Order: sequence, then C-alpha cells, then structure tokens
Amino acid sequence: TRLVRKGRLRSPPSVTTSKVLFETVQKKFRHLDREQFAVLYLDTGLRPIGFKVESVGSASQCLVDTRLLLKDALVAGASAIALFHNHPSSERSPSAEDRNLTARIHKACVSVGIKLIDHIIICDSTFFSFADSCELNPNM
Repeated sequence: TRLVRKGRLRSPPSVTTSKVLFETVQKKFRHLDREQFAVLYLDTGLRPIGFKVESVGSASQCLVDTRLLLKDALVAGASAIALFHNHPSSERSPSAEDRNLTARIHKACVSVGIKLIDHIIICDSTFFSFADSCELNPNM
C-alpha cells in the first residue's frame, strides 16, 4: 500500500515471527503517552499490504470496535492481520481486557476467513506476543 511504498513502514518480505512483527512497527509505538491500537494487514504470503491505527485512547485503555476493524481488513483485501497496541505504563503483561478483546477479534476473524496471526503489546524496547504465549485460540 501507499504506507509501505513511501517507506513509512518497514516492509519485510513476510512476517513470520513475533520479533519481526515487533520490529516492523516498534518505532510507531515507543514512548507514546496514550494507548494506541493498530492493525497490520497482510496478504496470503504474510507480506504487509497496509497499516492503520484503529483507536487512540487514554493512558490506560483504548476502545476498539471489532466490526470496524474487520470491515477495514476486508476492504484492504487482507488474508491475515496482526494486532498491536502499546502500554504507556511499560507493563508488559496483557490485562484481562486485552485478553477478552483478542479473543473477541479472533472469533470474528475466523467467521470471515481472516487469520489473526498475533497480537503484540509494545512496551518501549520489549513486547508481549499472544501467539508466542499460545493464547491465540477461539476459546481463550
């Protein structure tokens, strides 16, 4: 997409690990004073085709509309998505709300045939990956 072509987003050939996902968007999320929630759209080869900040919240929470998130992914032609948000508090662990949101989005993705490959929580120079923690299943 336009964001990838203009060099605003590092574009690896394919995104296959949480570390590559983190490195792809880390600079956009480090040192923010409010939570932001974003989606990386991927093609069938898990190559980035777009990126969108879906929501900007407060210092401790961010509201995400699952229907709009999926609509944007479908319009972008995404076969897969990766979710990102930051924790300005630098608390790496996901909250109960983070887990509930991830489960809700994952179930919605399954229903429309989009693969949710990960949800990354960014805290300065470190991150938490739902996929690496085996927390990406529809019955979380």
